[in-house]
Amino acid sequence: MRLKDWFLSFLHLLFPRLCVVCGEPLVRGEEFLCLSCLMSFPYYRLGHEELERQLNEIMLVEGVYALYVYNRQSPYRYLVHALKYKSRREIGWMLGRMLARRFPADVKFDTVLPVPLHKKKEAKRGFNQSRVIAEGIRQVVDVEIADGALCRVVNNPSQTKVKERSRNVEDIFRLQDESLLRGKHVLLLDDVITSGSTIKSCLRELSRVPDIRVSVACVGRVGHP
Repeated sequence: MRLKDWFLSFLHLLFPRLCVVCGEPLVRGEEFLCLSCLMSFPYYRLGHEELERQLNEIMLVEGVYALYVYNRQSPYRYLVHALKYKSRREIGWMLGRMLARRFPADVKFDTVLPVPLHKKKEAKRGFNQSRVIAEGIRQVVDVEIADGALCRVVNNPSQTKVKERSRNVEDIFRLQDESLLRGKHVLLLDDVITSGSTIKSCLRELSRVPDIRVSVACVGRVGHP
């Protein structure tokens, strides 16, 4: 065994790497998720018909994609929590790569537009979690990231009730540089889609961009078992 391998094994003995979902120690070859949790990963396999209908009332979207079913009672919620609240950016990159591998092979995007945070919230957190996920997507597919195209002008508080959230996210985004989006197929990316209200608010602004095509994606999709 090389000295480097021995040293890493010693560190893992003292500070074992743990599965983000179940908390069990990881073994060699496992990255963030143990084999058991990876085999049971709750991939999103249902359709998005109702969400697409609602979004299409604002502007036509070409597709909606989600990586996994996000359930607040499921330990898989810790994947997003580790990214957002523990600054585990490597988790966001992994989720972005996993999401990108689920895009249809015949669908091509010109740019990814992460749903922006308000500048105060981003400064407090230190990063935009959707931007980190977009970086993971870019590790798999050749795509730009449209930084600065859209900005969040209202720093609205978090809401848990769907009706409150719907009212809370109206008119909170503004186009900042439409030249980054004009004439392109844009993948609008959020970390978790609950009611879809945040995405709708983004679409109201994007609908003003000439010759734009939009698809929507998220890591977690709430609302289905």
